[in-house]
Amino acid sequence: EFYDPVEGKRIFKLNNSPKTSSGVRYIPLNKEAEEYIKEQIKRYRLRENHFLICTGKRTMNAPSNLRRRFDDIVRAAGLPKSITPHALRHTFASSCFKNKLRPEIISKILGHSSVSITMELYVHISDDLVQREFHEMPAIRGF
Repeated sequence: EFYDPVEGKRIFKLNNSPKTSSGVRYIPLNKEAEEYIKEQIKRYRLRENHFLICTGKRTMNAPSNLRRRFDDIVRAAGLPKSITPHALRHTFASSCFKNKLRPEIISKILGHSSVSITMELYVHISDDLVQREFHEMPAIRGF
């Protein structure tokens, strides 16, 4: 469901059974994702009651089917079996942080009840990021 609030932002509402009230959230989409979704809707002639990621009969896909398809893609790409859909959440959080998205925003998108959960469990800071940030830091006087 696309939503166009007063600010004019286009977002996608994720509506499932969350663990906490923070789990009900709006997921922002960039232009590329929005265009891709529009193309899929047009290509498959999807209607309001259809699912975007669905079976051939336009019904909801079972999580086990999605996981099997994900595993097929990982295997075909020659990636390690340790890559899971949940691992993509960690990668997403770390990439957002690396690209200077504020931790509060990342936490809200992931549906966490606190920023500390996001930062402690999901954002993995690489040595390269530490090096880059340190070199971009202004000189500290008096040391």
